[in-house]
Amino acid sequence: MKFKTLLMFVMFGLLLTSVACAQAEEEEALPPDAEDSAFVNTNAKDDSQGVQEGSWEGFCVLNLANSASAELLKEVVHSWPAKQIFETRIGRDKIAGTADDRPFETLKELDAVRYVGFITFSQLKRYAAANGFCPAIGEETLVAGEQRLAEQVAERSAQLVIEKFESEGFARRDAHPKSHGCVKAHIDIDNRALSPEERIGLFASNQSYPAWIRFSNGSPLIQVDNQRDVRGMAIKVMEVEGDKVLERHRDEQTQDFLLINGSAFFVKTPADYLQFTKKALDGSPVSFFLSLDPREWRLRELYNLLSIVGKKPSSPITQYWSTTPYALGEGRAVKYSARPCGEFASGWPKNPGADFLHDSLADALRSDDACFNFMVQRQVHAGGTPIEDSTVNWDDTDSPFLKVATIRIPSQSFDSPEHEAFCEDLSFNPWHTLPEHRPLGNINRTRRVVYDLISDLRHTLNDSPPSEPRSHAF
Repeated sequence: MKFKTLLMFVMFGLLLTSVACAQAEEEEALPPDAEDSAFVNTNAKDDSQGVQEGSWEGFCVLNLANSASAELLKEVVHSWPAKQIFETRIGRDKIAGTADDRPFETLKELDAVRYVGFITFSQLKRYAAANGFCPAIGEETLVAGEQRLAEQVAERSAQLVIEKFESEGFARRDAHPKSHGCVKAHIDIDNRALSPEERIGLFASNQSYPAWIRFSNGSPLIQVDNQRDVRGMAIKVMEVEGDKVLERHRDEQTQDFLLINGSAFFVKTPADYLQFTKKALDGSPVSFFLSLDPREWRLRELYNLLSIVGKKPSSPITQYWSTTPYALGEGRAVKYSARPCGEFASGWPKNPGADFLHDSLADALRSDDACFNFMVQRQVHAGGTPIEDSTVNWDDTDSPFLKVATIRIPSQSFDSPEHEAFCEDLSFNPWHTLPEHRPLGNINRTRRVVYDLISDLRHTLNDSPPSEPRSHAF
């Protein structure tokens, strides 16, 4: 009896051992990421601290997570997070390609999946970058819900225009309302620095175009010029033949370029655009960048803004950049810059008047001409020079600016009431362009909605139908 009992215990132990071995063969060890580990750090500056929402690396990971099969995910990462990623994506019916599929729209959603943390993310990022899951040169990646966010930005900006109209009786721009003057100019194209396939659109042939240029302050408030501010240069090129991107301006013979005096923007995503607009119009823009929670700080954006408003131009004749990218045909992207042809001074005068930037421009053009080199900077690496993140400065040591035109501003006067009224009535929109130079990235896609609405609104309130100039007459 004792022998039989002992034999039964031995056999039972062997059975348990075999079951455990079988399970061990079927299951891997615990995944390296803990169940509640995380990788997203919305405002991290480098990959060692996480990844930024809306960054190139983030889009790589999302593309892979949203398109890879269950088998591929298991090859890339541990089987546990792979299973969780796939099953979360395909929905409750556990069948891919059905109506309840829920692709990950943000890194935050992917980060919330069990067993997905920094190690899993690093594995996804490496595989995505090496195997064609990342955005390519000139390729855009739409941000979830950005159309509605753009509409909300436009609505908030329109509210400001209406409030100002009700108090002043005149509708001004929501941004860059203070002009330093609109001047007549000529754009002389010189495409020798471009390759043959890049000589398209406005850069197709070396000809001269008439243009108008409006210099301005960026603040939504009309304020004295020695207040720290963003400065703008808006260019409207005339006699540009060809269909334009915007349907209602398709037959117009003008094309716009919008530049500011900083090389990188201070807003990254449509959601940030909306948040910054609200904060700025409420009079507390600093709270967009800094809060009581350091995890919510937007340090790179703050640095970009301080780099811009810290400048003290003594004249509107200074350097400007587009900050956002634009197509140069298919599969190519560039940013723009306009730099004075010669040396240009900086530093405010000792006793600056309220409108000293206007006055300095008027004095400079009273007897002399002015000149800018208009340049393009190629996108050379999809990650280092991203399309969707305009807060990233494109390094000009890797991709130097190439001169493609000369902007000549002849000596002139621009202070007559008729001239000022004409300047106020002009509208500038980066989407008012030939398709070869189509704006790229989420900030530009947001601007398409905002600029259209604001232009229509202020012209309606001012009972002044919008029109495009065809010459230097007004």
